[in-house]
Amino acid sequence: MRFPRACAWPLVGAALAVAAAGAGSAPAGASPPRTITRSTTVSYAGCPDGAVTLSLRVPRNPVPAGTPVRVTVTLHNASPRACGPNGSTVMVTGAPSLRSALLNPCGALPLAIDDEHNVQVSPPFEAIGCPVLVAPKLEGDSSVTASETWNQIIGGAGRPARRPQPAPRGTYHVVVGTVLRAPIVLAPARSSSAGRGGATHDRTVTVVSRSGPVDFEGCNDVVATVTVPARPSAPVRYTVTVANDGPTTCGPPASQLVPGSPTLTVGACGMLPAVVTDAAGDDIYPGPVSFSCPMEAFIDIPAHTTVTATGNWPGTQALGPAPPRVSAAPPGHYLIEVGRGSQVVSVPFTLAATPAATSTTVP
Repeated sequence: MRFPRACAWPLVGAALAVAAAGAGSAPAGASPPRTITRSTTVSYAGCPDGAVTLSLRVPRNPVPAGTPVRVTVTLHNASPRACGPNGSTVMVTGAPSLRSALLNPCGALPLAIDDEHNVQVSPPFEAIGCPVLVAPKLEGDSSVTASETWNQIIGGAGRPARRPQPAPRGTYHVVVGTVLRAPIVLAPARSSSAGRGGATHDRTVTVVSRSGPVDFEGCNDVVATVTVPARPSAPVRYTVTVANDGPTTCGPPASQLVPGSPTLTVGACGMLPAVVTDAAGDDIYPGPVSFSCPMEAFIDIPAHTTVTATGNWPGTQALGPAPPRVSAAPPGHYLIEVGRGSQVVSVPFTLAATPAATSTTVP
């Protein structure tokens, strides 16, 4: 099952020609390119034949586990005049409009990740009804580029619902619409390193990090990185770093900003919500608990800067209908999920048993 990639936007046709730029061998003495680029001309309603080119750039080298996969999509209109379908009132002028008008699940060129069996794994498939929309116009003699991030998480929706989980290592394809594909490889996390003389030394993973886009006060280019100890005992402290990769400061309207210098908060009452789920996918913290939050403070994030917050899980679970039964969570596998809606960064970890208290006998 896949998103209905062409269900609502019949205005972008099939590829006319495909070129693999950056995929060939590098000249002698030159470093090999770090990315693979695929390009194709597409027929775009209202534009001259061959005027519109779609390009996709992906990492050439295998991407380690937990590292966000960055891909770039560029749409170039070689026509000297703006063009597009008759009746269109929307103009693609930058990365936000390219994402919202064309790369979204109901757009003409939806961006998705397919596994080696050509099954869409991200975004998770959902049976959605796409409205009949009119494609946007393109400015003359211009290029628009948008960068997207895949956090290597699959699942999280669909029928039946599937729990979010890290994508298995292997080969995947970034797909734009039905006209362009480029391969990416997810590499296993390193478990050993070579020492002098070729000897290997085991590496114990101490922390787990995941990154991905999050919905933050209407910002369009915000990526959150969540770092959790791999095998903590309660309480569990984790770090959330939010980066604004966009060219401008973003955040809430000025009327909602609080005087002073409020800091980023994460958790049940935080600017970024966070929950802990158990191996069955149930929200156990905060769970179905009634609580009141203090007045929320808003912040904005300047361009190309980061802000960091620390979250805390006391190691408790709230089970059952409200009012729930609260108890200590048993050792096992859990997820910390930061974000809201479909933009959530999920990090797996294993809760270790709390060390037993030792007693001392005084003679």
